[in-house]
Amino acid sequence: TGASHNVRDEDFTWSGGVAYVFDNGLTPYISYSEFFLPVTDINRVTGKPFEPQEGDQKEIGIKYQPEGLDAMFTAAAFELTQENVTKNRNGVPTQLGEVRSRGIELEAQANVTENISLIASYTKLDPETTKSTREAEEGKKPANVADEMASLWGKYQFIDGALDGLEFGAGVRHTSSSYGDNTETLEVPSYTLLDAMISYRIQDVRLQLNANNLTDKEYVTACDYYCWYGNRRNVIASVSYDF
Repeated sequence: TGASHNVRDEDFTWSGGVAYVFDNGLTPYISYSEFFLPVTDINRVTGKPFEPQEGDQKEIGIKYQPEGLDAMFTAAAFELTQENVTKNRNGVPTQLGEVRSRGIELEAQANVTENISLIASYTKLDPETTKSTREAEEGKKPANVADEMASLWGKYQFIDGALDGLEFGAGVRHTSSSYGDNTETLEVPSYTLLDAMISYRIQDVRLQLNANNLTDKEYVTACDYYCWYGNRRNVIASVSYDF
C-alpha cells in the first residue's frame, strides 16, 4: 500500500525454578517463566502493526530415576497464558486476545535390557480463549490446537555375534482432533502415523535409513481457515562418521 511503520517492541522477561533431589531418585520441581514475541504483521482492519505476543507459564512436576534401573520418568502439570495470540479469522490474520492452556505431560525413557530401549510420551491439553474481541470465540478452543498427543518408540540393538552393530526401531505418533476455526465449528480429524529406522555400524561409520509416515498415510495436520496436508512417506538415507 506504500504505507510504512517504524515499530520498536521491547520488554523484560525472566524465568526461574527450584528443584530438590532426594536420595531415592525423586526430584520434585516448580518453575515460572515469561515470554515476549514481536509480531511482524499488520492488522488488516486498522492498518496498524500487531501488538507483540506475551505471556507466562507456571509448571510443577516430578522426575524419578529409580535405583537399579536405567530409566527416567517425568510428570508435569502446567498453565500457559498467552496475550495477543495471532490467528486467522475468515482468512484474515487477527489477534484473538487471551488464550489459556492447561495440561499435563508424561514421559518415560528406559533401557529395558542391554538390547532394548523405549521412549514414551503423552500430553493432555485444555486450551481456551478466555478473552476475545468476538463474544462467540470466548470459552472456545482456538484453531490449530490438538487436545492430546502421544508417541511410543522402541529400538533393538544387536550386541556381539554376527549381527553386532545392527539396530532397528519402530514407533507410533498420535495427534487428536482439533478445530479449523476459533468457534469450534470445523473439526479436523485425528491421525496416527508409523515410523521406522534401521542402522548398521561398521567401526566408526554408521549407515542409517529412516522412514517417517511408513504407511504413506494421507492426512490433514491442521486448519486455520486454510488447511495443510501432512508429509507423505519420507525416507532418508544417511552416512555418518565418528572421530
